[in-house]
Amino acid sequence: MTKDLAREIKLKISYLDSLNESKYCFGRRKVIDNFLLENSKINSYRIEYPSFRSNVKLKGFSNQEGYKLLRAAFIWGRDNFDGVSINEDYIKELNFRLSPHSHLKDCPAYRDRNIQISGSLITPPYPAKFREIEMPNLIFEVNSALGKKGRTSFNSLETAMFVHFHLVRIHPFDDGNGRVSRMLQDIILDKARLPIPIILSSERQTYYDCIRQGIKGKREEGKEMSLKSEPSNGERVFYNFVGGKFNVSLDKIIDNCS
Repeated sequence: MTKDLAREIKLKISYLDSLNESKYCFGRRKVIDNFLLENSKINSYRIEYPSFRSNVKLKGFSNQEGYKLLRAAFIWGRDNFDGVSINEDYIKELNFRLSPHSHLKDCPAYRDRNIQISGSLITPPYPAKFREIEMPNLIFEVNSALGKKGRTSFNSLETAMFVHFHLVRIHPFDDGNGRVSRMLQDIILDKARLPIPIILSSERQTYYDCIRQGIKGKREEGKEMSLKSEPSNGERVFYNFVGGKFNVSLDKIIDNCS
């Protein structure tokens, strides 16, 4: 993200850390639990199903049932995340709880065919490549960052956005890739006691465009998937967008704590 945005976010996080613990927790939990968390799940669902209505069933379940799956999956993901590592089985199970209809025989699994990213003409990595290379590399990068000594809150934000972008880029599942990518980001942020960004369903096309620019930028500039290297210009577009949404959530917490 831009240096100015990063500096602003760091200052706000530092301010929140300086607040009295009880006051901070009260404001944080009130906002996150009652507004940010709930709204992030609703909007996350509507991003993928923008025309969903309560009296319509899609893929066998209603929107309310879809929201319930999101809430239950987040609780499971949060309760089973130790804050220092993730693995592929964890991600598979999280996706299974979000999109049980897309898994055969109730067995969490990756896709075995080529697909396209929703709202895009971009084709994600083919199954053999993401199974043998992309996913193991993503897990290694994320765990290296999560387990790093002296990790700051801002480092946690960078890691969360990194896994969001690359998991949706890899698109390892038949369905629910966007939801599981955003949810894993939110779980990492929640564990770090950071607010959850809300990407509104009305921002769907902007969000998809940022993903497209990120993927295109990575491919054209030949950037490796690493938190230690500079992202491509296209990837920065994505990180600036999500970082800006995180900044808005920070403002809501600060207003609540003041």
